[in-house]
Amino acid sequence: MEYDDAAVEKLIEGDKIRRAARACVRELRATPWLVYAVTTGACGELVPMLWQPTGASGNVLGTRFTYAEQETAEFLGFEPEGFVSESTACHLAAAAYYQGRKLAAKRGLNENDVMGVGMTAAVTTGRERRGSDQVIIAIRTLHGFWTVAALLNKPACAADAEEHRVEQGNLADLMVLDTILATAGVNQVGIPVNRIARCDELMAGGTLSPQCEPYLDGSNRPVYGQVIMPDGTMLDPSVLEPARWILFPGSFNPVTYAHDEIARAIEVATGKRVMFQITRAHPNKMVTDGDMVARAQQLRYRWPVILLEGDGLYVEKARRFPGMEMLVGADAVLEMLNERHYGGRIGLEAALEEMLRLGTGFHVNGRLCADGTYRECDQLPMPPRYAGMLHPFSRRLDVSSSTRRLAGATV
Repeated sequence: MEYDDAAVEKLIEGDKIRRAARACVRELRATPWLVYAVTTGACGELVPMLWQPTGASGNVLGTRFTYAEQETAEFLGFEPEGFVSESTACHLAAAAYYQGRKLAAKRGLNENDVMGVGMTAAVTTGRERRGSDQVIIAIRTLHGFWTVAALLNKPACAADAEEHRVEQGNLADLMVLDTILATAGVNQVGIPVNRIARCDELMAGGTLSPQCEPYLDGSNRPVYGQVIMPDGTMLDPSVLEPARWILFPGSFNPVTYAHDEIARAIEVATGKRVMFQITRAHPNKMVTDGDMVARAQQLRYRWPVILLEGDGLYVEKARRFPGMEMLVGADAVLEMLNERHYGGRIGLEAALEEMLRLGTGFHVNGRLCADGTYRECDQLPMPPRYAGMLHPFSRRLDVSSSTRRLAGATV
């Protein structure tokens, strides 16, 4: 019987890589990291490599392979401009991060240990495709983002395309695993460099650097009054047309998976885009510039945000954004109706009358309020003349930022 020496060599190399991967993942098991990974464009052995060593439930929250462009768009909540790009990998990592935080919270685990992973790739296919074969990986943790990219060698001839495609899928997933391991600060498996045309150096461990730059101006202060898109693009607030946008005001200290789910749900229900809004000067407290940047940075590659120095009261937001609908909790409406913010009953009625005239509306989500009662929109003491400003939108998720802070979740 004759053997193909090259094929045998590949089998031996593949077996060595699998054994090395299992050894490295055993080291991952000794860390607190909780991984949720989303990949698209290429598929190899990531799931078995993460799962095979015992104790997977201690590190692996979930994996998802969104191959169809429509499924990737559905997972993200929008269709990206390009499906193989650093931006899309970061969007996938951010979405994976919030999905991971939700699962960690439901399991009673530390949300701060979640690692969201996004990978997008273009590999050899049976049809004519222009452009490079490449893999782009992004990691999202509490501390920010890290990205790695590689160009893959193309097959020497069309006859080798299918085998080469399988090999590229395995390489892509091995790169994902090594990036996870590097982020966790444990040994990496190592990439067969002869199979890759060019690759960024994988991180050797240490603390990730937060990508705060989009939220800082030239004097190192937060960018106030501008729409900051998830990818860092700045837009003038004049783009916030009431027919296309909903404002989501809050302190977001921290942003919870409930904020993420409710915002996505209202987008689906209304067809409008949600804009998170964070105010520095609240009626009850003042937020530092540093905290403003930290809170905004949580939304990177996930949600647009506008930072305001003032406009802490809802009537002030209504003046700045006339005709705009806002997404609020029932507890926020109760606070809005507190007469002390307006100097008494007459001031409150004047504020409500002004918001009515400006065309302000509120999508009200049921919330567990400070008095321990759960209230829906129709259980709020809104005077009848202004009740039409409230629109019920109930998606019960008894998660609050203050509760998550007490549980150890931070920005």
